[in-house]
Parts: sequence; structure tokens; C-alpha cells
Amino acid sequence: MDELVTVIIPTYNRSKMLKKALKSVINQTYRNLEILVIDDGSTDNTKMVVKNFKDIRIRYINKKNSGPTDARNLGLKKSRGKYITFLDDDDIYSPNKAKVEVSFLSKHRGFDFCYSNMYVICKNKSSLSLKEKKINSYLNLLLDGTGSFISTQTVMLKRKVIKKVGYFNKIIEPVEDYDYWLRC
Repeated sequence: MDELVTVIIPTYNRSKMLKKALKSVINQTYRNLEILVIDDGSTDNTKMVVKNFKDIRIRYINKKNSGPTDARNLGLKKSRGKYITFLDDDDIYSPNKAKVEVSFLSKHRGFDFCYSNMYVICKNKSSLSLKEKKINSYLNLLLDGTGSFISTQTVMLKRKVIKKVGYFNKIIEPVEDYDYWLRC
């Protein structure tokens, strides 16, 4: 049986972007998903966007606005999956993301989390450009200059990591993800 994967999507006043993010999760080739949309006190139509999806795997959780770190931590606390992954409301997953990462973690039992390459789409005045963020070595990750050596939306971790590492540290926001991956 396929293990449950929890996808945590923190969001705040980005209902238009959230549609694409949710579609990319719903269309995963790996189907055993719990999708937690953590609404960080949005004042736009975020709730209606989520409710219009009519997918029983989606759980909408509304909370008082306190930032993405608290939203991710609430998602971790409410998650039920053996595996947990994150998606920002302005990003999308490739269709096989969950399947590939679950397969990797299932085959490599000594690993508690994994992450992957990502594509960054940059828009300028006249065109879109696409580049792949190459992840070649730990040293390159530390020195790539982006502020965090692992992009949160590329991570999948096992539930047991939370017991070992705890939660994201709100005090050091906006580099709480950098701290978390170092602790992992």
C-alpha cells in the first residue's frame, strides 16, 4: 500500500497563484495525498478558491495571520502522513515529484529526507526564461548565494524528522528554512 504523503501549503492573500499550486498537487501521479492549505489570515477569496476544488484530500485550515513559519509549523502539527512535503502558494510541483521522492525514501531507508532540483522561471519585461537550479554538492549548496541551500518546496521528509529536529524557528525568520535543513 502507498504511504500517505502530506503536502503543506501556507498561503496569504494569493488566491490567484494558489489555484496553480493546488492543481499541481492534485495532478500528482502519486495519489495517496493529504493536502493541507494553511490560510494565514487571508482577506481575499482564498477560502472560496480552495472550496471550489471539491477534492476530499484537501483540508483547509484558517488561522490568525502570523507568517509562513507559523503556518508551516501548524501544518506539521496537523499532518498525518508518513512523508511530508511543502509547497509555497506561488510555486508548482512537477507531476512526478511525490512519486519520485517516496520511491527514493522507501528504497533508501537510511535517509530521513530528500530534496531535488528545481526550475526557476524568471519573468522580465519581454520574455520568460527558464533555468535549472543545479544541486551538485553540499559545498555548492552552502555557497550558492540564495540564502538557503535547499529550496523548501523541493523537500520531502519522514515524520520521524519532526521528533528529532522539532519545528521551524520563528525567531530567525526569514532564514528559518536554512536553519531547519542544517539541523536535519
